[in-house]
Amino acid sequence: MNGSDKMLTHALIDAILANNCRVSVFDGEEYSIQDSANKSDIMPVLDITGEDWIEIYSEGVSADDDASGWFYLIYANGSDNEPMICLSDYSSNDLCNKIEKETEAGVREIWFGGMLANA
Repeated sequence: MNGSDKMLTHALIDAILANNCRVSVFDGEEYSIQDSANKSDIMPVLDITGEDWIEIYSEGVSADDDASGWFYLIYANGSDNEPMICLSDYSSNDLCNKIEKETEAGVREIWFGGMLANA
């Protein structure tokens, strides 16, 4: 996972968890984690196969039910210096649209905070 993808995934997981959602990660072959709200458990399972489907479950929705939404990530997809490219697609609903906007703001905060910290 390149640095831009790392920024995106950290910001995305932060935004998902800040919206009281839980996460399941499908890597195209199997679920590498299911129904988790623990960032330290989620982050290591990302980018095992080069792409992930991140399913989210809002409060009151069981992982046995349909997901509240999803985000599709493709890693090293020309995303150097453009972190949002890793986020290739997502559900178009109010929750996911909100999380996408918060993720973009989080990426900007990481990007510019890191640049200022290294100046």
